[in-house]
Amino acid sequence: MKANAVRIGVIFLVSQLLFSCSQDSDSGYYNNPATYTESNTVRCTEVILLIAPYTNDGGAKKFVVANQISNLNISINGSAIAPMPSYIVDTLHLRNKTTVNGFRVSDDMVQFAVEANVTTTTGNPETAGDYASMLNNRLTLDPGSYIFQIVSFDIMQANGTLKTVYPNITTSLEIKENYSSGYAGTFEVSVD
Repeated sequence: MKANAVRIGVIFLVSQLLFSCSQDSDSGYYNNPATYTESNTVRCTEVILLIAPYTNDGGAKKFVVANQISNLNISINGSAIAPMPSYIVDTLHLRNKTTVNGFRVSDDMVQFAVEANVTTTTGNPETAGDYASMLNNRLTLDPGSYIFQIVSFDIMQANGTLKTVYPNITTSLEIKENYSSGYAGTFEVSVD
């Protein structure tokens, strides 16, 4: 009788161990943009911005219709951030698309949302030292003011070629305490 109770107890413990581990669906990849400090405060590691490229048609703004902008180069306090694309925009259902100045355009504003992870450019890491350098170059932004620049980006023209645009935009970026993201703003940018 005592041996059966021990067997049942062992089976119960083993089954609890097996079934409690089967509930874990985490892949082991941690993709939370927040960086926490020892004082349990959140550090900013990404910047959000919206870009609305346009061209002029007889003095009227016509907004560029494209799937996305690519190779967006920004800098924060003079530190270049790794180039990134915008999110893809579904422009299929925009009305009254025409071609002006070599771009597909619309009267409706098309905004490209960008979520810029604040990491400096380090190339393609291949060695442990390269990865260590990449981790050391990861920026976190303390609360306060920063100089934010949009250096350049690429956008698709009507003929399928990319045009690099240099908008020359410099503005201030305010980072709030305990926010993992900062908002740089919405920018209308001429592609002419």
